Order: sequence, then C-alpha cells, then structure tokens
Amino acid sequence: MGRPSTIFPGTIINNWIFVKQTDRIDSCGYKAYWIAICPVCKIEKEMHKSSIRHSKSKSCGCIRGCIGNKRITIAGKKFGKLTALYPTSNRKFGKICWVFQCECGTIKEIESSHVVSGATKTCGCGHFGLINDITGQTFNYLTAIKLSHIKERHAYWIFQCNYCGNNKTIMASPVVCGDTMSCGCFRSKGKRGKLHHNYRHDKTDEEREIDRSVPGAENWRFQVYIRDNFTCQICFKKSEGDLNAHHINCWAKYPNERLNIENGITLCVKCHTNFHILYGRGNTNKEQWNEYVASYCVQPR
Repeated sequence: MGRPSTIFPGTIINNWIFVKQTDRIDSCGYKAYWIAICPVCKIEKEMHKSSIRHSKSKSCGCIRGCIGNKRITIAGKKFGKLTALYPTSNRKFGKICWVFQCECGTIKEIESSHVVSGATKTCGCGHFGLINDITGQTFNYLTAIKLSHIKERHAYWIFQCNYCGNNKTIMASPVVCGDTMSCGCFRSKGKRGKLHHNYRHDKTDEEREIDRSVPGAENWRFQVYIRDNFTCQICFKKSEGDLNAHHINCWAKYPNERLNIENGITLCVKCHTNFHILYGRGNTNKEQWNEYVASYCVQPR
C-alpha cells in the first residue's frame, strides 16, 4: 500500500498536472512517484510528488541552462547567432534539446548546454561561410566582392580574379581554405610545368616521365608488408589495409635505395603522417627515422 495521499489523476499542484501513479518505490519504501505534465514544456515526466508539492521542481528540466545547478530560462535569449525558441522532449546524454533559430534563418534542434556554454554559436552555417563577411578580402588571386547565393548550406560568392580581371561565382569555402586559387585562368593560361607554383625543380626529366611508376615498386611495397607481417612498426597495429610502406631514406634524394627492401618500413597512416608532419617530405633520412622511433622507445630497424 502506498502512503495515503490526496493526489489523484488530474490533480494540479504548482501548475503540474498529475496523470498517474507509477510502481517506483522511494527510499522510504513508498510509491511516491507520479507521471506528471511539466507546466513549461507540457512534456510528461516521472516525478517525486514531494518535489512538486514543496515547489522544488519548477519544470522537468527544460528551463535549465545546464551550467552546473544554476537554473535559467533561455527562451527568447540569444547566444551567438542562435535564439532559443522552445524545448523539446529529446535528450542527448541526459541534456535538454532546444529548438533554436539562427541568424541565417535556419531552425535547428541543438543540445542547450552546448549553446549556453558558448561551444555552439551557429547552426553550422558559420563553417560554410554563410555568416562570415569576407567582402573585400583577397585569397590568392581572388578578391571577394559580394555574396551571390546559398545552396545546400554552402555560400557562393562573386569573386574578382586578380590574374585575369574576370568575375566569377565560386563556392567560398575552398577559396578561403586555399584549394581554389583563381577563376580557372591560372591553369588554363599556361601556369603549368616550370611556371606552376608546385613545380619540383630538383627532379630529372627521366623522373618526371616515369614519375613513381618504377617497375617493381608495387612488389617492393608488398615485400615490405610481408616482412613486417602487415604490422605498423611504431604502434604495432596490424591491418591489411590503411598501411604505408615508408622509405627510411626518402624517395627523392636516394634513388638508388628506392627498391631496397631494407630501406622500407611498414607504418599505419597515422604514424606515417605524424613522421612527415615532424620532418617534412622529400628530404628525410635514416637519422631522422632513428630519432622518430626513439621517441616511441622502439628499437630502430
């Protein structure tokens, strides 16, 4: 038997509407939990009746700003580019999800704690240049003139090419990141070969002709993998994919050691990338390799 109570389905206390009693037992052994409707968001939630009776619970949690135990009402408040509209019944890791409206016009459901804490400032449009004003800024050969249109959350701007003088509408993100350098004329008007910014002046004509298509290169790579049992020699991650056969003495500077199996070592993508971040590309050697593996307390090959 539960503790005698004057609460019945439909009872309203402090704007909470009691729906039905549950079978959950409290620490004193009584059935004191009820399904009640939140007075703020109108969502049903299991609550201890005493927390409602004594005004301990103002809501189901929807008015919490999720900063410690501090409660704030965020409806109508603006955080960065986002304005809080109303809470939802959805939770992410126990956190309340609210519906926010971004300055770009997008309405999106976001975990409120991320917005209130400042970790999330936009609906995501800021990552694609929808909000950022780049008018007048120059990126390589392109100068932003004005925003043209938005398509699939990507901003397209009108850029003036400083190389040929033409105006062209281009997606902003690859321009800002440096992947797009001109309106296309930089490539079409002869910026190839020795005139190209990535031209390698240290390569011979023979190397340019065959590039890396050296007979036996694929077999060399496979023999390195077999010798190392398809295992990264730094982190010892074993895999038949996501592996690289790394040249200890680099490909460009030591052409006589390109197909020498003893000059190869098996690395996973992560360890291979980390090596080249530290020592660069095109001018690495065995001394740098020994220094790299020593930092991992691995016996150099």
